[in-house]
Amino acid sequence: MLCVNTVYGPVRGMFGSIFSKFGVEVTYFHSEQSTDLSPLLRDNTKLIFLESPSTGLFEIQDLRAVAKLARANNIWTAIDNTWATPLYQKPLDLGLDISIHSGTKYIAGHSDMMLGLVAGTEEAMKHVHRVHGQLGASLAPDDAYLAIRGLRTLPLRLKRHEASALEIAEWLEGHPMVSEVNHPGLPSFEGHQLHRSQSSGDSGLFSFALKQRSEAARAAFVNSLAFFSLGYSWGGYESLLAPRLQLLRQRRTARQPRPHRSYVLRLHRPRRSGGFHRGFGESLGSVREDRLKFIEIKRWAIGDFRSCRRSEIPQSPNRLIPNLFPATHHTSGDTNHKVNPTSASRHRRRHVVGAV
Repeated sequence: MLCVNTVYGPVRGMFGSIFSKFGVEVTYFHSEQSTDLSPLLRDNTKLIFLESPSTGLFEIQDLRAVAKLARANNIWTAIDNTWATPLYQKPLDLGLDISIHSGTKYIAGHSDMMLGLVAGTEEAMKHVHRVHGQLGASLAPDDAYLAIRGLRTLPLRLKRHEASALEIAEWLEGHPMVSEVNHPGLPSFEGHQLHRSQSSGDSGLFSFALKQRSEAARAAFVNSLAFFSLGYSWGGYESLLAPRLQLLRQRRTARQPRPHRSYVLRLHRPRRSGGFHRGFGESLGSVREDRLKFIEIKRWAIGDFRSCRRSEIPQSPNRLIPNLFPATHHTSGDTNHKVNPTSASRHRRRHVVGAV
């Protein structure tokens, strides 16, 4: 099989540690090679696996070109489409056979479930259904309900993700302390035009690199953040940052990494950006001073549930945690809004206990 070399790390690990035991050989290629993969094809090539935009650097592959080549050579194609969601990128319409999603991310939208989804052509799904049944990978009813709940608000949530992340990416792009910003929605991004030709929008996840690459500089920046917490997940309601140490050196095989990309910081920004620029600018300033500097910025949410004591969490069935997407919140931020006690109790169990 052929696989893009910046694919999600655990997927690459699975190919190397599990698939290899069953005799599966994997050849990795760089995203720029996707316009013509014919030199890499072998007589036994059965699958081409893509991820566009790719993990970490968000590189774009030419989905139409890959699909055309694969169909001409009777090769299956699959793509991890989690970043763009089925709302913004439709791989099957572009000629691919299988579209895979981590439903845990944007589709669920609330960081409270684990879900994997596969969609495909009629012919491809015959094979998927057979293996799915043999492996016993079945979705629980409660998880199915949570997925349906997430799908109902997906368009509204993605609009907020897209707008907030793009505003921050544009601001970072012009900052003197930042060497590069990896966001497919930026006109300056390599692959932007190709991305626009096969996707109708952007999500809220991107990465950037600092000009100062020392460990002290990285620690100063990360420890100064007020709006972002450290975390590897994304697609939910929290703003998260994940420092990616030497992202490319460990994973690139098609070409040597650029030296200034040793440290990549990945951002996920779902919430509105009001008040962000001042705090982020001060965090970048702490890198210049090369020391830890903690910023105090008033949060627009009702509190930081990651650090509060259990006794501080509202216990009244009529007091709810406000929706962290103000544009769609029906109570307009009123934490004392009265609702039906039964439904409020269910809401509290799902969100407050989960937040603890």
